[in-house]
Amino acid sequence: MLEADIKGQPVQVENGMLVEDLLSMDSVDMDSGNVSFDGSIQIKGDVLANMKVKVTGNIVVGGTVEGAELEAGGDIQIGRGIIAHAKVKAEGAVSARFVENSEVSAGTVISIDDMVLQSELQALNQIVVGIKAQKRGRIVGGTARSMMLVRAPQIGADDASGLTTVQVGVNPILEAKLLEVQAEIAKMEAEQENLKKAVQHLKANGDKNNLLPRAQSSLQQALQAWAKMLKEKNKLEEQLALFQDARIEITQGLEGSVALIFGKRSRRVQKPYEAGAFTLDPSGHILHIDSRGTSTVVT
Repeated sequence: MLEADIKGQPVQVENGMLVEDLLSMDSVDMDSGNVSFDGSIQIKGDVLANMKVKVTGNIVVGGTVEGAELEAGGDIQIGRGIIAHAKVKAEGAVSARFVENSEVSAGTVISIDDMVLQSELQALNQIVVGIKAQKRGRIVGGTARSMMLVRAPQIGADDASGLTTVQVGVNPILEAKLLEVQAEIAKMEAEQENLKKAVQHLKANGDKNNLLPRAQSSLQQALQAWAKMLKEKNKLEEQLALFQDARIEITQGLEGSVALIFGKRSRRVQKPYEAGAFTLDPSGHILHIDSRGTSTVVT
C-alpha cells in the first residue's frame, strides 16, 4: 500500500505513483458528480446546472458556468460566461467573458470582458467591466459593490431593465472586524474601571491580605491590552477611510435608473451622464467629473 505525504490527485507513472495538486476534467455534470479537491482544478468544458465545485486552490473553466456553484481558495477564471443563477466565489480574483443572472464574489478583483446583466457582484478591491468590449460593455440591473473602484463603459440602460445599483467604499469584512474591536474595547474599559476601583479601595482601606500588587499588575496588563486594541481600531478606521478616494468610472456614459452609493451616501440618478467619473467630495456630495475635468453635483 502506498501512502502520500501530500493531498492531491494520484497519477500512475512508470515504476510508481505521483500526486499532483492539479485536477484535470473534461466537464462537471451529473456523470462526474460534484467536486471537492485540495488543490487546483482545470475544467476544459462547462460546469452544468446544480453542480458544485469547491477547491483550496484555483479554478479554471474553459467553457460556461451554468447554474452551478464554484468556490475557490485562490482565483477563478471562466473562459465564457457565468449564467442561469450561478454562484461563483473566490478568495482571490474572478474573471469571465460575461455574467447574466448570477452572483459573483471576489476577495480582490472582478474582471469581466463584456457585460454584466441583472447580477450581484461584490469585490473587496475593484470591479472592471467591458475590458474587451469598450463600446458594448456595460452593467445593467442588479448590484455591483466594491471597496475602491467600479469601472464600465456604460452603467444602466434606457429601457425597462429596472434599477442598477453601484456601490463603492464598502468592505463588509473590515466593517464587521471594526464592530468586534469596538465591542472588545468597551469590555476592556469596563474591566479597567473595576480594577481601578479595587486598587483605590485597597489603598484607602488597607491591604491586610497583600492583594494590592496583584490588582496593580492586573490593571497594568489591562491597560496594555487596551492600548493595543486601540491601535487595531485606528488601523481599521484608516483602512475604511480610504473609501473617500473610491471612484465609479464610465467611459461611455450612464443612463436609465441608477443608484450611486459611496459608503453611507447615496443618490438615485434619473438623468443621463456622459463619460467621466463619480467621486465623493470632502463635504459628502457625490460629484460627476466629465472628460474635460468639469465637476457637477449629482442631483
